[in-house]
Amino acid sequence: MGNILIWTIDRHDNGRYFIKYTFSMMEHDGEGIGDGIWSIFTICDALYDSEPGSTVIIDEPELSLHPMIQRRLMDVFIRYAKDRQIIVSTHSPYFISWDSIISGGNLVRVFKDENENIQCYTLGNNIKEKFKGIIADLNNPHVLGLQANEIFFLYDNIILVEGQEDVIIFNRILRKMGIQLNGNFFGWGVGGATKMETFLELFTELGYRKVTAIYDGDKKEEMEKNKIKYANYNFLILPTDDIRDKEVRSMPSKSGITNKNGEIKPEYKKWMRDIISDINNYFANTGPCAVEESVQ
Repeated sequence: MGNILIWTIDRHDNGRYFIKYTFSMMEHDGEGIGDGIWSIFTICDALYDSEPGSTVIIDEPELSLHPMIQRRLMDVFIRYAKDRQIIVSTHSPYFISWDSIISGGNLVRVFKDENENIQCYTLGNNIKEKFKGIIADLNNPHVLGLQANEIFFLYDNIILVEGQEDVIIFNRILRKMGIQLNGNFFGWGVGGATKMETFLELFTELGYRKVTAIYDGDKKEEMEKNKIKYANYNFLILPTDDIRDKEVRSMPSKSGITNKNGEIKPEYKKWMRDIISDINNYFANTGPCAVEESVQ
């Protein structure tokens, strides 16, 4: 949670045991500490009592938890998942970890169809292997970020575009023209036309039925190929080569602290350790920021 909790197990006069929690010199029992903190206690208790090789099922761990704490809790789940099976039912994008998915974890989409029947769709090993390359792409690190993860909690009507400019400018045009769009753009785009097929396969495996893919005008060949393979989806193409005008530009070469693959050069390792130490010391000396359990 970002700070050390002071707590003990105490007992009421009637003999019932309860958690006593001390904060700002005030003592609270389990009913006074808030649902979010109480949830943390119960989750940590379940994990602590579990044995290696066991299965722990947690339903909606995000309830009443600040997003920052949700992120920290997910890190705890990942740590315990090394020798336990952790199953989380959630509505929060903070509990989707693509690193875990490509390392052997799984993502299961559960929803009700038009006949009120429960449907479950999951990802196969082939699509997981393809996403290893997308995760490693240094030019488009945002493709599978939090904004993208939100899309998995929508029922359908997904719009795929090539890049973040497409998302920004399409939304800007819609606002200025006063047009209502009955759909949602996927994150900040798929990271280029060549990656569109991987995301079409992803949404197919997860059971999405209404997906529209929009290509730049100079990617007609790529679009036609996927239009045949994913005939149940909708395919559109811009009447121009790009979403907005682009000027000719050239960039001079530059040196960095890493090579082009993102591996740090040996001569900058000490510098990196020094700046991380400087940042950590600065944050430690300024004191922790207060985190409210909910936003009013």
